[in-house]
Amino acid sequence: MFNNYRGIADYYDQIVNSGYYNMPSVAREYKNLIGSDAKKILEIGVGTGELSGLLKDSYQITGIDFSDALLNIAREKLKNTNVELLKKDVRELKFNNIFDAAVGHASIFIVIESKEGIVVESFLTNISDIKISLENICKSIKCGAKFIIDFHPEHTPGKRFMQLPHNNKYEFEIKQIGGTREFYKIHWIKNPSGKIIAESKDHKIRISLEEFNNLSLQSGFSKVEIIGKYLVLIK
Repeated sequence: MFNNYRGIADYYDQIVNSGYYNMPSVAREYKNLIGSDAKKILEIGVGTGELSGLLKDSYQITGIDFSDALLNIAREKLKNTNVELLKKDVRELKFNNIFDAAVGHASIFIVIESKEGIVVESFLTNISDIKISLENICKSIKCGAKFIIDFHPEHTPGKRFMQLPHNNKYEFEIKQIGGTREFYKIHWIKNPSGKIIAESKDHKIRISLEEFNNLSLQSGFSKVEIIGKYLVLIK
């Protein structure tokens, strides 16, 4: 169901820092939405800890992920900091009203501006899993707190995305599953001669923004707003 990124974990930061995201800008925008009064933040899908590393001086952060490969990198980057890193599946979260905000940058939910309109992609390919995860996130944050998800441009199938250090390349291909809203996204790292040196595969589902918003409201959130390029769920 999930992509554990084991195949490309060692190249993940290279992808992020080669133009995939402008992480300092992302961190500033999250801070503006979270606000200065918040203290404890939950990061869903902390990955290699890039965002938490930029937010750690402003907040006390707990980052969760299910991928050992990514968490090992995050633990090395964030050792001797106040960031708590936990291996957890969002479907099994047990936190209760302790966080002032939750963030999910490029995580289990991604908002896409597609040709069909705004949709939400998720590694959770079962609607009941999406609802359970939203319920758990909602329970984890305080009343009035926000769960913030960012927008992403739609990827073009088969597009070579970027050049990496050492003349390696990051490429991907998207394959829809038989006319359904499920699809695979296969990632490759290729060396200068074109040989695949690492690969990984996502299995995702795409649902309408209206459906996601309804699931959010059913899961305990009181309101859903679009603020700039962010989807904000308010408890």
